[in-house]
Amino acid sequence: MHTNKIPLYEKIYHDLREKIQTNYYKAGEIIPTEQELMNLYHVSRVTVRKATDRLVEADLLTRKPGYGTIVKERFFTNKTVEYRGFNEEMKSHGRAASTKVTAFSIISCDNRLASILGIEPNDQVYHFIRHRYGDGILLQIEESYMPVKIFPDLSIQWLENSKFDYIRKCGYTIDFAMHLTTPILPDTETAAKFDLDPLTPIIKINNTTFTIEGMVVDYTEQYLNSPKYQLQYMKKK
Repeated sequence: MHTNKIPLYEKIYHDLREKIQTNYYKAGEIIPTEQELMNLYHVSRVTVRKATDRLVEADLLTRKPGYGTIVKERFFTNKTVEYRGFNEEMKSHGRAASTKVTAFSIISCDNRLASILGIEPNDQVYHFIRHRYGDGILLQIEESYMPVKIFPDLSIQWLENSKFDYIRKCGYTIDFAMHLTTPILPDTETAAKFDLDPLTPIIKINNTTFTIEGMVVDYTEQYLNSPKYQLQYMKKK
């Protein structure tokens, strides 16, 4: 099992982020002051500022001098009760799943990706694109990012099967995934791959996967061939 400690500012960042995305802090509201956050988390001002800086970079907070730090307006976010991978989803519908990895490389992450993944800017991340098929029909295109430092031996072979099996093999237990879901018009290339009219809306999902320790292990932007593959959520009481 993985035993590395998560820095305090990352724990605060993820806690505040979840509170924002679950509407504990609602859009337009002022979050607690730095002093109040220092007292709440028993940390220094520098630690609080580093956490809130990441939330500003992630476009979740905005600072207004003389007024406070405010939760930005945003699209609907959903925390799934149970997250299943694509292969499991296809199996549940009696479809044959297959995956083609169309790009795989290691890159230095920018500030936005660092903020999402809870790592430092310029840290190395895997960047890969996968086409997901059900019964030979292209249903989903995924563009993903995973930290190299915690997954040193990720390979195309794993990605052609189950990314989440690989994560579990590395000793991590997935707790939940945060979904930011928006309808978009596909670009020309995506529309052609899905065999759609460019004016046909599709669903884009920004998916962030968390472990039980609160660590982000994967960030994926998913594009669904919506006329053929629809999104459905189920929530349990």
